[in-house]
Amino acid sequence: DLHFRTAAAIAGLTVDKVSKDQRRGAKRITFGTMYGATEFRLAMESNISVGEAKKQLDKFWATYPKFWEWTVNLVAEGVEYGYITTPNGRRKSCPTLQGKREFLKCFITGKSPWFVLKKQYSYAVIKQVMREIRQIRNFPVQSFTSDYIVNGTYLLTQECEKRGIELILHTIVHDAIVGSVRFSRLREYLSIMKQIMEHDVVEQMGIICTMKIDQEVGFGYHSIHKLPWRLEDADWDNLATVMVEGKWEEV
Repeated sequence: DLHFRTAAAIAGLTVDKVSKDQRRGAKRITFGTMYGATEFRLAMESNISVGEAKKQLDKFWATYPKFWEWTVNLVAEGVEYGYITTPNGRRKSCPTLQGKREFLKCFITGKSPWFVLKKQYSYAVIKQVMREIRQIRNFPVQSFTSDYIVNGTYLLTQECEKRGIELILHTIVHDAIVGSVRFSRLREYLSIMKQIMEHDVVEQMGIICTMKIDQEVGFGYHSIHKLPWRLEDADWDNLATVMVEGKWEEV
């Protein structure tokens, strides 16, 4: 778990000693860095001092130096070309940032452009550049996740059609695919989804990390429950009763 690992690094603990509150704090840092959050924003959201927030951010970057290098390269790419390109070929423009190397220097050194560059650029320009920097830092992550889910959904629908599984695809909610199938084909459907999302899409997109998915079942969106066991170990004969009565602890 990324957030447990981050919390352990920040607090100087082993992962098994990290509390849920510490994990929540680490999660704020992890997602905050994606959106360009500073120590001031982190301090406000975590109800800690600015100094403590800066220490936590410094430990975060020290824990993931490659992430810091990648982030700096994104901003440098935006300054050089006026856009950044994701591994999947998507582009995000940042025309106001282009050519303004002073902002890259501020980003690397941690100095605020609002103080350092206020005599050189107008309030409107600084505001727009900072907005573009936040966007190009976040865009590769968000677009990659979207491509992963969309590609997986396409392969899933194609495979279900090929096998004659009646799949009703309701919606995609962030990183979740919500669909309905007949109970008699549920086991096969879940196996197909696991294969596609953990292996087929990974190979198609050239993903180098291991992908693991959670699967939830129920007779309606309001009653879905995470599967507490591996598919091959499931008591499929008893599953319908469990889903109706909600006695998952007995499975």
